[in-house]
Amino acid sequence: MEVLLWASLCLILYGYLGYPILISIIYKISSHPIKKDPAFLPTVSVIIPAHNEVKIIEKKLNNALEIDYPKDRLEIIVASDASTDGTDEIVKGYEDRGISIIRLEPRGGKNRAVNAVVPQAKGEIAVLCDANIMFDPLAIRNLVRNFADPVVGCVCGRKIYQDNEAMATGKGEGLYWRLEEYLKRCESAAGSVTGADGSMYAIRRELFVPFDIALMDDFLISLNIFQKGYRIVSEPEARAFEKATTLASDEFRRKNRIVATTIRSLTRYPHFLNPFRSGRMAWQIWSHKICRWLVPFFLFTSAVALVSLAIQGRYVWMATAAALLLLAGGIGGLLQRAGKPSGGFSLPFYFLLVNAAAMVGWVKYLVGKVETTWKKPESSRV
Repeated sequence: MEVLLWASLCLILYGYLGYPILISIIYKISSHPIKKDPAFLPTVSVIIPAHNEVKIIEKKLNNALEIDYPKDRLEIIVASDASTDGTDEIVKGYEDRGISIIRLEPRGGKNRAVNAVVPQAKGEIAVLCDANIMFDPLAIRNLVRNFADPVVGCVCGRKIYQDNEAMATGKGEGLYWRLEEYLKRCESAAGSVTGADGSMYAIRRELFVPFDIALMDDFLISLNIFQKGYRIVSEPEARAFEKATTLASDEFRRKNRIVATTIRSLTRYPHFLNPFRSGRMAWQIWSHKICRWLVPFFLFTSAVALVSLAIQGRYVWMATAAALLLLAGGIGGLLQRAGKPSGGFSLPFYFLLVNAAAMVGWVKYLVGKVETTWKKPESSRV
């Protein structure tokens, strides 16, 4: 049991601490800078998939019109996924200002919208983003300057969470994402990022390949580009802002969907996990993604071992610490539910939340539950 305990704890620590340290070291000793050119101004198509986004779409369109980029080289397209709440009517009111709409029927989800609209776009560079993401005015310029380097095929922007930092979910999500952004910068400098984040990223449109809508769009689009010999890089100066979710249920649903869909994508394309075919990227995916998603199983095995050892009077201090962690997470959840600031209880709560979501994600994958459409987190839009 002692071996099982320490093996489980080591795997948990590797996912959250070991891999970040190793990729930081690789970045320090083997950096591959990108040749950026601010004067490089290709034609750009900003594509905004939207389904019933009446609460946020006007703000999004006004934000898109404030993008600092030559208007004759910028195309803005809203891909309406059979919206029924008046979203289309709002977008049509902006057509005389250069924003177009493509309506898709029947509803098929964001992935079907991406598959349908990217090939119709006119820009050399396609920027894909969520409807609730607000761009910094210079975000597009900072994204596309990386494409001056011919080896770059995909560029990830930097998402910054706003508001609700006092709430357990919002604060935990913000801290978690800052770690993710750090890992992206290290991976980028060392070679390539482990897949793009769908909230905002840019690709060479000619490299786009339609994909199965039951799979993870941003992950597959970017890794397919990587497999063609191009780099996936991060651009910290291409900033976009998103309101953090305030409801634990929203974050739980989002996390388990991501885990289930990405695992399904990797089982469909296992060569991404093969170091003989994908090189260091395979190690990055195993470490950054899969090991992290296996943490709930490692927590279970470590708990079984710890209880067994504690009954024998060993590692009682560790069992007490684990119980306090669970208690702190529970208090954070109660504060979240009551709508009160969570303080130091936010991290334990968020840690338990994301690992419970990962476990549900594995279950969804194993039972074959496929979500091609899903309920958007309303708390990130109001």
